[in-house]
Formats: sequence, C-alpha cells, structure tokens
Amino acid sequence: VYRATWHGATTVAAKVVGPGKQCKLQQELAIMEEMVNKRGSPLFPKPYGLQNLCTEIGRGEVLVMELCGDDLGVVRRKKLNKKCGLAEGSQIGLAMLDAIMALHFAGWLHGDIKPNQFVKAPHEMWPNHLLLLDFDKSVAIKADMSTKMGFKGCSKYASHMVHEDEHVYTAADDLWSWLFAVITMIYGETPWLEKLKDLKINRREKRVYAFAEKRKLVSWLCAGERDETYDYHESLRRIAGIINDWVDTRANFAEIRQQLYLMVSLDDTQSIELSDSTQIRTVRG
Repeated sequence: VYRATWHGATTVAAKVVGPGKQCKLQQELAIMEEMVNKRGSPLFPKPYGLQNLCTEIGRGEVLVMELCGDDLGVVRRKKLNKKCGLAEGSQIGLAMLDAIMALHFAGWLHGDIKPNQFVKAPHEMWPNHLLLLDFDKSVAIKADMSTKMGFKGCSKYASHMVHEDEHVYTAADDLWSWLFAVITMIYGETPWLEKLKDLKINRREKRVYAFAEKRKLVSWLCAGERDETYDYHESLRRIAGIINDWVDTRANFAEIRQQLYLMVSLDDTQSIELSDSTQIRTVRG
C-alpha cells in the first residue's frame, strides 16, 4: 500500500495488485462501498475507486482509499516494551470488535483478522476508533452462518481450527483471530511466537507448529488446564469460553464487551510510546 495523490489534490492510500488479481480489488471496493456509502459506517476507510496502472515494469490495478494512520502492529512495536498493557489493550480490543461486528452484521466474514488490518482513523480520538482494512479474503456469510473455505489468514493469528483445508469457516474463527490479536496487543508476542522465529524449519512446518501451540493456548483458556507459560487475565478466559460456545448472536458480542469493559476499568501500569515524529509509513506489508 502506497501514499499517493488523487486528482492532484487529495492525499490517499493506493493498494496495488498485479494482473489476475483485479477481482479481489473489486470485491474489496464493493464491501467498502457497502459499509461506508450504503450503511454509513465510520469503521471502514472511505473508498474512492479503482484505477488501471501501467508502468515500465508491468500492468496492474489500484484500489484508492482514504489515507489513515498507523496500523496496530506499528502501534504495538512503538511501545517501549512492545505491549500496550491491560487497560489500553482492552480499549483497542473493543474498537477492533466494533468493526468486526459491523462487518458480520452486514453479512461478511473477514477471513484474515490480525493487528495490521486495523488502522488509526483520521482525526479521531485514540484508541476508541479504529478502521478495518483488507477484504480480499472475505466471504459472504451463508444462511447457515458458515462457509466452507481453505486456509485463511496467517499462521500467527488464524483460528486454531482452520488448519484443515475443508474446515467450515464461521464467525467464531474471526473472533478467535481477534482474541489472539488482543492478547498480543496487551501482553506482547506469546512465548511460542518468539521460539518460532528461531526454528530452522520450512513455512509449512512453521504453520503446523503454530497451530499446535495455539491449540494448547485455547485448551488452557477454555478448560482451565494449568500452564505456567501463560498468565492472562481471567476475563480473557471467559471471552474464550464465549467464542468456544459461539452461537453467533448479538448477545455473544455483548458478553464479550462486558468482559473487555472489566479490563478497561483496571488501572494497570500505562505503557510508554516511543516518540518518532519523523517516521512516515508509506508501505504496509
């Protein structure tokens, strides 16, 4: 994603894809137009349209959208200890949840929830307002609230249940990815992620390892099995139980929000953000 100028005046974000991937941008544009223009949601970037791209190195297509602030991955890494703490991390979790709720109630599953899919909204109070990005892996929710699909997401944040190619993807899978992301925002990267960086194994083996470790984490969260590796707030275990028993109703979201509010109210040590006023992120990877 690049910083660009739209019609010589407005500074925008431009997502560029190569030949053969235009249909994904068309889907992204359609979802953004539905959420922003038809439904009036403030939780998604404003879309400007698609443009053909022709350069010396090839052709492609560009999705032009509103320019936003840092994504949550950048926000967390700017912290002195690379974590946001319980109160701020829970506030971030609430803002993330609002956008996911809006997307689900509009009839879409995201399919790739992770911190860098959420960005700071322009001219809004942090951290109560975030925008959700990237809908190239999104699928429409069927009448039975489930959709068969292959592996979606990334190994770090994908639901522990989507390792199988024929997994029936549901709203709960988006919520598991959201919970893994919230835990990372609050506490920093989990111990197994740190270990994963040092393993000399191929990409597929890393995925298998990641999913095995996430299943252990979920087992601890849901079943209360003792594991000294994790020391997470009790409300996160309650949230995991809600997602594990997901029936996809507004009541589920309300219960999760209640647990997040409990954590927001706690006066934990505030994290410190490193100052870097000269940094401008023009490419998001």
